[in-house]
Amino acid sequence: MMAKVSIIIACYNKAPYIGNTFHSIINQLWDNIEVVLVDDGSTDETEEIIHEWEARFLDRGYELVVMRQHNAGVAAAIKSGLACSNGQYICFPDADDELDEEYVSSLVQALEADEDAEFAVCGLARRSTPNAMPAQMIFTDEIMPNTTIEQVLLQRVHSSVCVYLVKREYAERCGMMGMVTEDATSQEPQITTLIYAGGGKSVKVDKPLYIYNTYASELAGGRGKQFLSEHYRNRLRLYEKTIEQLSRSSEEKAWFKGLAAIGCRYMVSSIMSEGDVDNEIFFRSLTNGILNRRQEFPQLTGCIIAYGSLGHMAKRLLPLLQGTLLQPQLYWDAAADSGAVAYGGSAVTKPNEAQLGPESTLICFPKSQMILAEVKNLASSKRAKVLSWHDVIDYLAYQYYPTFGRVE
Repeated sequence: MMAKVSIIIACYNKAPYIGNTFHSIINQLWDNIEVVLVDDGSTDETEEIIHEWEARFLDRGYELVVMRQHNAGVAAAIKSGLACSNGQYICFPDADDELDEEYVSSLVQALEADEDAEFAVCGLARRSTPNAMPAQMIFTDEIMPNTTIEQVLLQRVHSSVCVYLVKREYAERCGMMGMVTEDATSQEPQITTLIYAGGGKSVKVDKPLYIYNTYASELAGGRGKQFLSEHYRNRLRLYEKTIEQLSRSSEEKAWFKGLAAIGCRYMVSSIMSEGDVDNEIFFRSLTNGILNRRQEFPQLTGCIIAYGSLGHMAKRLLPLLQGTLLQPQLYWDAAADSGAVAYGGSAVTKPNEAQLGPESTLICFPKSQMILAEVKNLASSKRAKVLSWHDVIDYLAYQYYPTFGRVE
């Protein structure tokens, strides 16, 4: 028999988007689902839309729990939903995002294939406009079985709780049922901290099964500096309150709080200075040093080729590579036409496989996971090397701030 999965959603003033979220739940390939909807005192049409969808959830064969409470914040709503849910597995989608049809089934199957695993995690895709194709988001570190709480607090992995499916017994054991809700504007600092502090084993599903609709997000919608600063100060307080509840020494708690402060500062600065690679380089160097990361680069003996030379990331990074070991000799871009030039006036041509050799190195500047996969496939046919824009940031981090390590 299929295990029961509880999908717990905090619903607050999401009337324009929540229908799409519900539709993606109805389309799940997994049949044994309990939908727990907690209306956190919405003042728009959210309550009416929930009522309209009740029969559709029941007709789909799902169990349905609908709660309404006075507005107390998303963390309080999630905690209320946890208390009344009874699924073997639990997950926490946002009310304005969407799930791939395999979201539940793939995560459950990954957990059932590894009886020692306590939680599963999938990839995250971003949709910037309602009709856009979702693009997979790439973070500094991939979430792996050996991912540490330090990486989580430093925001080197994605902090969204929506990509996790957690065994209920582990959620209880790691303290999630008693999560902080007082003055909580977010559930993420509590849940991710507790999941990783609990020491449970994770299993990864390498697919972008969760779709983050940035156009519906307050944080991604161009809010002002004061709003962002206040939001992340509140977020840091939630980290601190959650860390204080852990069964750790006072020294460990102080260390974790310091990492959380750095992570929150990075998040707000990266939003306010989007596209500022100097900011990214500084924080990468800082966190590499804290985590004792020493990036090892392949020996570079052949031609270095910049792929995507006309894109935004290339325009920001190419000037910083001048005079370094990663300064390209050739510049490619699929959109290049006659007369196209990169930084410094170098000619940009369309990709030419004949110019690739076994000693070549392709630098893939586009952030797209799809394009990176295409470049790796092209390189493998010629036994060439590939560096991503993340690799370039690491390289420059050690160039700019050698105190934290060296390039080998």
